[in-house]
Amino acid sequence: MLEKYGLLTPLQYSHSKLNRPSDQFWLFQCDCGNTKISRFYDVKRGKISSCGCIFKKQLSDRNKANSKHGYFGTPTYNSWSGIIDRCCNINSNNYSIYGAKGIVVCERWRSSFENFLEDMGERPPATSIDRIDVLGNYEPGNCRWANAKTQARNRTNNTRYEHDGKNLTLAEWSEITGIKADTINRRIKKLGWPIKEALTRKVK
Repeated sequence: MLEKYGLLTPLQYSHSKLNRPSDQFWLFQCDCGNTKISRFYDVKRGKISSCGCIFKKQLSDRNKANSKHGYFGTPTYNSWSGIIDRCCNINSNNYSIYGAKGIVVCERWRSSFENFLEDMGERPPATSIDRIDVLGNYEPGNCRWANAKTQARNRTNNTRYEHDGKNLTLAEWSEITGIKADTINRRIKKLGWPIKEALTRKVK
């Protein structure tokens, strides 16, 4: 009989990736009665220990415990439960770009909504939670409530330029200098101008 891992018991081999034959996926039976296909290596190492029912139970228990504060279902509470879901729940649609990449929620917030509320305050209208360091974790000091414009500028794929002691995005330099972003971009990338000149020479 095959060894049991957490709540999962291997039933049968399912498939392998075409480019990685050794990367095997198996069908597992969970103690809750559900079945799940997962990579055998992840289950064996303990990265996956159930079909997802453990997380759902933990979340349900947290929701019940925290419902007494009167914030259940509010934007602030939904932001809190959302970051935990995408960082801790392997079945979340967004887990691959958060939890799977090593982004975590600090223990202080993960264990208590009240702690999160104390540190962040209530979520203002038209904002969502944003990590200041986009490669960092969800924790005090690295999170803020930000609007869509601020968050768009804080993406990892934004090009930033340093000048006069400031490191800003193209859009931010455009606002400061009054020079169109397309003009600044053309000066730097097509004409090869130095950053200082591209940001300071006025348009004729």
